[in-house]
Amino acid sequence: MCKMLRFRLVAAGLMAVGCLSALGCGTDAQGPQMFDVTGKVTYQGKPVGYGHVTLVGEQGPPSPPAVLKDDGTFSTRAVAGAHKVVVQSIPPAEGGKPDPLSEGGVDYSQAKPAKSLVPLKYARAETSDVTVEITADETPLHIALH
Repeated sequence: MCKMLRFRLVAAGLMAVGCLSALGCGTDAQGPQMFDVTGKVTYQGKPVGYGHVTLVGEQGPPSPPAVLKDDGTFSTRAVAGAHKVVVQSIPPAEGGKPDPLSEGGVDYSQAKPAKSLVPLKYARAETSDVTVEITADETPLHIALH
């Protein structure tokens, strides 16, 4: 009886390892090849210095959102191929008052609504008309919104 129990435990352990390997939990799991991407986002010729940019691929996953620096530059990773460019650039509302009882410690109920620094059509992949092609080439992108 003890031999049978030991056999079942060993078999269950081997099955678990096999399942994890099949699911890609091992260190040799292959995913889509990712490339380093750098670039600059401008709107009407001026750098977009607030918000983030996401590259939404036609094939494969979107890039992680990349923070836009003051000079409009960003860096991220993306799969090769065509991507829609999504730029979200809405600064925090001005006029908030400190309030420890409000979420985040600031009461924005009397604040002026924040306005996007770029047209809202760029905030969604479905409405953005800007595309880029990601390749192994490491030339920085210039994303000009208009």
